[in-house]
Amino acid sequence: QDMKGIGAVHYYALKSLKDAGIRPRRTVHLLVVPDEEVGGFKGTKLLVQSDEFKKLNIDTVVDEGVASGDEGLLLLKLTERRPIQIEVTAKGQLAHGSHLTCHNATHYLVDFLGHLVGLHKQSQYTAQELQPGLLPSYNITSLTAGSTATLNVVPAWAKATVDIRIPPSMSLQEVIEDLNVSIKKHPSLTYTIKAMATEKSIEGLEKSLLYAKLEKACLKNGLKVIPHHFEASSDLRFYHALGIEGIGLTPFTCHENLHGTNESVPIKDLIRGRNIFIELLKSL
Repeated sequence: QDMKGIGAVHYYALKSLKDAGIRPRRTVHLLVVPDEEVGGFKGTKLLVQSDEFKKLNIDTVVDEGVASGDEGLLLLKLTERRPIQIEVTAKGQLAHGSHLTCHNATHYLVDFLGHLVGLHKQSQYTAQELQPGLLPSYNITSLTAGSTATLNVVPAWAKATVDIRIPPSMSLQEVIEDLNVSIKKHPSLTYTIKAMATEKSIEGLEKSLLYAKLEKACLKNGLKVIPHHFEASSDLRFYHALGIEGIGLTPFTCHENLHGTNESVPIKDLIRGRNIFIELLKSL
């Protein structure tokens, strides 16, 4: 359901046009780029800065989206959230587990993480009314402290990593300032930013010509579309940062199962996906 399925559909559509002898007025490039899963920092980010990319003279990009899980519609990805991935370190004092007033690094860390969990729960509650892609999230991804072999020893340090996702409506600076204010309440804590996406989505693409043409191509194949704000991030933001209009489309109606067990795409979705992209390419 991820890029292998979409890559097959793109290739299938291009081959069909070529076999039919159709020559587009502009060149269509099929880009296969590494490292998207880990942020794209060594993939598309470097590609779009290269002279080779500039020579392609790209006008429009259609990137990946997500399967809809609805037989009657597809999701057109307009924006995506940006990641800020941090590592938080707490320093305390090595002590016996029986001490009541010891400087427990794990306790300091848990207090701070509780603040982030509270913010995360606020977004979960609001997600009943808004798409998750329009809300921030704070997912704790790892916790490290001490040793399970020494249950009566208070560790001198504790660490956690947090994957923070920022919607287009929030600035990176806003989130960093909140982190700084919160961390100051815990003098024994420090944090470092391990990875951060600075590129921002172009807003208002639901009114663009590309959106209209994608919608028409889907309608011709019996599917309605709705605008989608992606809760993860992909390579689309790197094109948006250059002012290039781009929308994400995964032309599959099966249940979303990215990287899941038995991840697969029905044959009918692959065939219909090809037909949608043939229609789109002809209209462009």
